Amino acid sequence: MAGSISGHVGYPSEFLPAEAVYAISTDGNGFYVVETMVGQQHYRLLGLPAGDYFVLVATRMPVETGANPADRMTRFGAAYTKSVLCGLSVDCPDHTLVPVHVDAGAETAGIDPGDWYAGENAFPLIPGGGSPALMLDAAPPTFHTSEEAAIQTAQSKTGARFTTHATDCKQNTACVWFTSNHIGQGAAYYVGTAGSNSDVQTCAFYVLGGGTAWKGFVSECRIGPDPFPAVGSTGQVLLGMGETGCVNVRAAPGKGAKVVGCLAGGTVVRIDNGPVFIAPTSGGSPSTLDVWWHIGGRGWMVQQYLHG
Repeated sequence: MAGSISGHVGYPSEFLPAEAVYAISTDGNGFYVVETMVGQQHYRLLGLPAGDYFVLVATRMPVETGANPADRMTRFGAAYTKSVLCGLSVDCPDHTLVPVHVDAGAETAGIDPGDWYAGENAFPLIPGGGSPALMLDAAPPTFHTSEEAAIQTAQSKTGARFTTHATDCKQNTACVWFTSNHIGQGAAYYVGTAGSNSDVQTCAFYVLGGGTAWKGFVSECRIGPDPFPAVGSTGQVLLGMGETGCVNVRAAPGKGAKVVGCLAGGTVVRIDNGPVFIAPTSGGSPSTLDVWWHIGGRGWMVQQYLHG
C-alpha cells in the first residue's frame, strides 16, 4: 500500500507561484512529483512506495508554446533541509538535505521544503530536464466564446491544467474545472475549483467582451465554497491603495452615475447583481476599476475595492 508526504510550500516573495514538489529516493532509483497551483500553500504527494526520500521544490509557471527553453527551471530552487529544521534563520547555515521516511499506507506530514536560501546551484538538477511546464497556446486577440476566454484565464492565472470534470484530473496533477458561470453586461465569470489532490480552492475567472469576441481578464481564488466577487457571495470593502475615508457607491454602473453612499473599509457586503463592464474613456487597458457590481441594499461599486 502506498504512502504519502504532505506539508506547506512557500516562496521568498509576496507572490506564491505554481510549484512542483518532488520526492526523490535517497538511493537514486526513482522520483515522484506533485503539482501545486498559484497560491496553494499546502501539498500532498500521493502514491509513494515505502522508503526514504529527499523533498525538493521547483517553480512551474505556465509558458506559451514556442517560449525559450532556457526559461524553464532546470535546477531545484528549494528543499527540505537542516536549515528548515533549525528555523531558517541567519543562524541556520546548514543546507544539507534531510531524508524523509515513508511507511506503507501512512502519511508523513509536516514536511515543509522551504529552504530557498542555499545559494545558486546548491541543489541538484531536476530529473527529466526541468520542472513540469504547463504549455499553453498563444492567446488570440479575442476568443469566440466566453468559456474559451475563461479556460485560457484559468490556466494562465493558476498554472493548473483545465479538465472538463473533477474525475478527469489525475493524481498529483494541479487541475482546474468549472462548476457554473454567470453572464453580465460586457463581462462574465466562470466559477471553478482548482488545486491538486484534496488541496483545492474555489475560484472565479473573469472575462470581458460580448457576442463572439471575448478576452481573458483576472481571477480570484480563496478557500471556501464561494468566490468573491460573484452574485450571491459575501465579502468586504477593502481600500489598500493609499486611500483614506470610504469608497463611493453609485446609483448605476459608471463613474458619472449619482453617488448614493460611501462605504468604509471593512464593511461587509453581499453582491446581488453584476458584473457590468464600462470601457475606460481614455482607451487604455481595462482594469478592475472598470468592472461594476451591485451591493445589495447599497448600489454599484467597482471591483477594485471588493475582496473576499
